[in-house]
Amino acid sequence: MSLVCMVAFFGYLVSQGVKLYYPQLELPVFSCAFVIGLLLKKGCDLTKVSRYINPQTTQRLSSSFTDMLVACGVASIKLGVIVKYAIPLIVLLLAGALIVFAITFYFGRHLSHNYWFERTIFAWGWWTGTMAMGIALLRIVDPKLFSKAMDDYAMAYLPIAPIEILLITFVPILFVNGFGLWLSLGCVVISALILLLAWRMKWWVNKN
Repeated sequence: MSLVCMVAFFGYLVSQGVKLYYPQLELPVFSCAFVIGLLLKKGCDLTKVSRYINPQTTQRLSSSFTDMLVACGVASIKLGVIVKYAIPLIVLLLAGALIVFAITFYFGRHLSHNYWFERTIFAWGWWTGTMAMGIALLRIVDPKLFSKAMDDYAMAYLPIAPIEILLITFVPILFVNGFGLWLSLGCVVISALILLLAWRMKWWVNKN
């Protein structure tokens, strides 16, 4: 318990420290705690302390806290806002669900060398709801986290976070000022270049 809480605490301090010096950049505590956990694991291995740590116990504790995170994420949904903007939300929900379904269950199948469904179902929950929703779906199909999807997410989100913050900040402004079409075309072109890079680097997996 002390090890898990210590990792979470230092992850929180790192996240708040980055936010203090760079208010525009807010790293998720989960990702920061994951990096701290990796450093702690490396230190325990070097000092031979790992022999006294039971990985099954720490895994069960982490799983319990993950379930609490999911419950808090669901409880934070404000029903009043959903009722007030019901029609626009329905339109966005249908369009977003179709686009995300095509992205995750087609490209996810071809861009993952293993555990493609577990990684994809987490992305589906994250993109159509919140990270907590993605964790909940992942916990259903991969309760023991054999796929390491959460580990990969924690590492990958660190470079993604600044890009996501920029998109959330400037996309509404660009759409309001009439640059929505150009922005959409730019995103499509960048996505095509990323897929071309994946194909050239042989990251594309051909599956039946």
